[in-house]
Amino acid sequence: MNTLQSNKLTMYEHVLDVMHTHAAAWKKTPIVADAVKELEALIPQMRKSAAATATSLTGVTTAKGRKKGEMTELAYRIAGLTSAYAAKTDNDGLHAALHFSRTQLAQSKDNTAIDRCTAIHDQVRPLLAQVEAYGVTAADLDALKAAIAAFQGLIRAKGQQRTTRNATVQSLAGLFTHADTLLKVQLDKLMLRYEPTHREFYEAYANSRVLRKAGGNRKATPAAHPA
Repeated sequence: MNTLQSNKLTMYEHVLDVMHTHAAAWKKTPIVADAVKELEALIPQMRKSAAATATSLTGVTTAKGRKKGEMTELAYRIAGLTSAYAAKTDNDGLHAALHFSRTQLAQSKDNTAIDRCTAIHDQVRPLLAQVEAYGVTAADLDALKAAIAAFQGLIRAKGQQRTTRNATVQSLAGLFTHADTLLKVQLDKLMLRYEPTHREFYEAYANSRVLRKAGGNRKATPAAHPA
């Protein structure tokens, strides 16, 4: 929920406070009662959606960064040990295919890092029998493959979480639009009937419809006025 939405929500609640205080004036008027009931139903929906949009992506981002580091460190170690085998056997093609610095793996874009780590795994796996003497084990390659898969899963999870959050943000904006329309085209107009007979109620409603900044200061322009 952004600052403007937060200020609007406070204003909606002030409107409801006024309506509840002066319920005797309108409770027997169905059209007004329906509008109040509709506004009352919108506010909990706003708070629920706002809580969902406040969900941080930090957790999955941290996990993704940690898994990327694990993946690239494994790949760097396996590539380095296998490069020693390539040098020993004068296999220049293999040496070139595995020639990545730690920085080139760790700081590359996510999909590039996956491609490079996968290439390392796929180059070394068929040579397992030859490179075991250099310190590369089947467990190392299995761990690298698992780390790649886990990292890919976290990338997907972050994308899905962002998509869900964006959809919730849009839904929240729709709720505020609904509430604004409800007030402007219904309640604000309906309040005109109370100006001659319930002046105190009418003025209290008008005052509640002034949009205030956080901390209680009025903005220069009212949100609306029933006049």
